[in-house]
Amino acid sequence: MVRSVDSFVGRMSYCYSKCLTMILQLKGDHYPLPFIECVTTTPFGFVYIPEDGGGFAVNGYNPHVGVGRALKLLKYDSKFRSFSNSSEALRFLRRTLKKDVALIGPVDMGFLTYDPYHKFKLGSDHYVVATEIRDGDLIVNDPDGYVRVPIPTADFLKAWKADSIRYKRGSYSLWTVGRKRGKPSRKYIYESALRLGLRNLREKQEVRRGKRVLYCGGSTAIQRLAEDVNRKRSSRWLRFYSTFTFRVSAQRCFDSSLFIKEAPFANPDLLRASEIRMSQARLYGEAQLRGAQKGFLQVSRTLSAVSQLEEDFERQLALGLARV
Repeated sequence: MVRSVDSFVGRMSYCYSKCLTMILQLKGDHYPLPFIECVTTTPFGFVYIPEDGGGFAVNGYNPHVGVGRALKLLKYDSKFRSFSNSSEALRFLRRTLKKDVALIGPVDMGFLTYDPYHKFKLGSDHYVVATEIRDGDLIVNDPDGYVRVPIPTADFLKAWKADSIRYKRGSYSLWTVGRKRGKPSRKYIYESALRLGLRNLREKQEVRRGKRVLYCGGSTAIQRLAEDVNRKRSSRWLRFYSTFTFRVSAQRCFDSSLFIKEAPFANPDLLRASEIRMSQARLYGEAQLRGAQKGFLQVSRTLSAVSQLEEDFERQLALGLARV
């Protein structure tokens, strides 16, 4: 088993968790970003949506569900809303921003016109924190590196409608965060997050949407991706996997490995689960290099190894939680 590496600082594509971190800091809670990401339970799971030439794939879970879970586990009052039309949505947002900030998302990055590369990101999901409306512009803190940046309201509404984002729960959606109701114990947070994470891992399903199949959870989804890469069915998407999928998947495995290790009730089975997760992080790192080199066979073999470890990880996590 590979030796654990206990420190990493780098790019984190955790837009919703970054937004949550910003908002909770305003409320007085200063949680580390990797902790927030794990409390959303998003690092536990895998999704693959095949299509011609590839298809979206990443180690992860539904961000919308994750945001709600994190706020609940951390004992915050919160409210999710979506709207049927832009006028109603904008009126509500104006009222909200007079007294607080709002977590906006998902939005379509293809319409975030302050980003000089926005046209290349059409259909990509994202989250931002809205802070005020001023002179016809919405002012946002965008965790992709844009601080207090204005965006024309008309452009923002196109992004906020999120037509191309499949997992959204309605257009023009946002979260407002209210009061904190008590201080949850460290044990409660870790145990609740890990039990929900195990539930994610056990949600193995194939959902048919016309001619397309959505693979969720478990080694089957990862292995299907490995097979498609090996047969070069994913040739158009290999660049995306090397730009996004492998990087994010590696970091989620890395962060969830340390999260399990840091649990106040850690036992030998959970420590073994943590080690397996770190091995998966290493393998995703290897896939990163091979993908950048367009090594289809090597990427496929590496993903097959990740798939085999996924079953071991789920089993070991279940054993560890049974002892808590």
